[in-house]
Amino acid sequence: MILLLAWAAWAGPWTRDGGEVYVRVGGDAFLADQSVLPGIGTTAVVDFTGASASAYGEVGLPLPWKVMAVASVPLNVGMVTFERRDPFFDGNGDTRVVRMGDLRVGPQVALHKTIPLAAAVELKVPLYAVDSICDEETVLRDLCARPGDGQVDVTPSVLAGTSVGWGWVEGSVGYRFRTEAFLGWSEDPPPGLVDSVVGSFGLGWKPESAYVMGRVDAVVNTKHDDWTGESVRIGPVVGLEFGRGWAAEARVGADVWAEQASKGLAGGLGLSWSR
Repeated sequence: MILLLAWAAWAGPWTRDGGEVYVRVGGDAFLADQSVLPGIGTTAVVDFTGASASAYGEVGLPLPWKVMAVASVPLNVGMVTFERRDPFFDGNGDTRVVRMGDLRVGPQVALHKTIPLAAAVELKVPLYAVDSICDEETVLRDLCARPGDGQVDVTPSVLAGTSVGWGWVEGSVGYRFRTEAFLGWSEDPPPGLVDSVVGSFGLGWKPESAYVMGRVDAVVNTKHDDWTGESVRIGPVVGLEFGRGWAAEARVGADVWAEQASKGLAGGLGLSWSR
């Protein structure tokens, strides 16, 4: 099956005070003119489109120290147009899959009272059953998009940033533990996925009520593996604040490098509220 590349929201190093809230809803799309299957390579896909609607939230907890809860959940749609020529299927076709994606939830704790420095732990839990995606007897099952790898992951990370006169700088680095706890696989799951180092870097400029940020997100495996996807995505984020806590955001990202994953162009729009 084809794996949709998730573009998860990020918290940043500024941990919210108790009672503070941030909520974001939005949609993202991913476009590619080829598909790469883990362990197989480039497939017969002509066009690959992924889309998701997601909700993301941060809530500062009423504790003596800055601690906040972070959660996100997406609804994914994967659409594939393909041209296949082999003894099992000779012709053109398309597939469409609509499923909930991976729930991502966890705490973030400030490591300093005033400096934007924090530690976070993210738990990723699949909300879908991989075996329910396309008929397991069809020869076209590998051309059906799935919203994730169906595995539980745990990712601890450290986030840091600083405000400057013209904007801000932020970054993070973490380690993704692949638990090999697969959900929704009645058949044999893929071979054990390898752990990964994840990281991000952002450079932002904030004139008045608008902001612009250049961002890099990376997932790099700790060792060579034919089944675990890895990639580097680069692109801008543009936002506009309306007042009363409301803001709109647009982002675009290009995969400049990818292994065992499709390389394409992603974009999204979002509306947020905070207090």
